[in-house]
Amino acid sequence: MAGTSNHGLGGASRLLHRFENAHILPQSPNPKPRPVIYNSWEATEFRVDEAGQMAIAEKAASIGVDRFVMDDGWFGQRKDDHAGLGDWYVNKEKFPHGLKPLIDKVHSLGMDFGLWVEPEMINPIRIYTASIPIGPEFSGPARSESRNQLVLNLARPTCAITSRISG
Repeated sequence: MAGTSNHGLGGASRLLHRFENAHILPQSPNPKPRPVIYNSWEATEFRVDEAGQMAIAEKAASIGVDRFVMDDGWFGQRKDDHAGLGDWYVNKEKFPHGLKPLIDKVHSLGMDFGLWVEPEMINPIRIYTASIPIGPEFSGPARSESRNQLVLNLARPTCAITSRISG
């Protein structure tokens, strides 16, 4: 999508918002307000576990949150930004019974459950330990790295990595 405005960035932003409201956001005779979302990142960062997320979900429900989103740190060996990204398997040390108990708890509190993933990024170590072909875009000086992560060019067929979330 592209657009122009004679009123600078603010004018362009207002035009974009009008377009989104008129053509993208769900419309009906009685549109519902967007859900209030709680994201666990600021409270826990990578220090995620079942008991802690359940406690935070209870607090979120008590203030009227509609959707609880568990952020980074729930999968693989994700203890910091140096490992685990791209390994979307539930960490059994943090969630010994998988994610179902947390999801059930969130639902019992009257909230939707959301799960954070970052499919366009992968930690470099994952490339060397994966049994899946990644492709040549990670060799040589042209690779794009940010925050100890490689940026996948999802437009390239060699980046068509099949991922699944288990647990």
